Amino acid sequence: MMGHCASRRSGLARRPCGPQPQADSKILATDTSPMDMLNPEQLAQEQLDAYNARDLDRFMACYAEDIALYRPPAAEPVLKGKTAMAAHYAANRFDKPGLHAELLGRLVVGSKVFDHERVHGVREQAFEVVAAYEVRNGRIVSAFFFDAD
Repeated sequence: MMGHCASRRSGLARRPCGPQPQADSKILATDTSPMDMLNPEQLAQEQLDAYNARDLDRFMACYAEDIALYRPPAAEPVLKGKTAMAAHYAANRFDKPGLHAELLGRLVVGSKVFDHERVHGVREQAFEVVAAYEVRNGRIVSAFFFDAD
């Protein structure tokens, strides 16, 4: 599914994110996905927007097939693979009507994006987390979630 950007200030209609091929472009639609055109920061924003919309298909389109999710200090992933991740988010996040992640800050270092977020609707009280995303080939390949507690 293609991500969309919207101008929040001007109220303009939604448009596809990232650079769009020109009419005379030699790139065929089957050669690349619009997700492949997003830089790491745009990809992190796209998955955050999809998370807040509770749009599982759009959210999962941001992740690699072999995604690994970590919750340090555990050294092993708590979830591995797109299928397991989708099942977890469908059952434990996107089913919550009050779900919302508020972006408090973002740091981008090359192919890594670090988001400081306040998450609402998962626990009784909102909580803060740092999410670290590693991007390769236009998809998030690993994510680390550092809880403040």
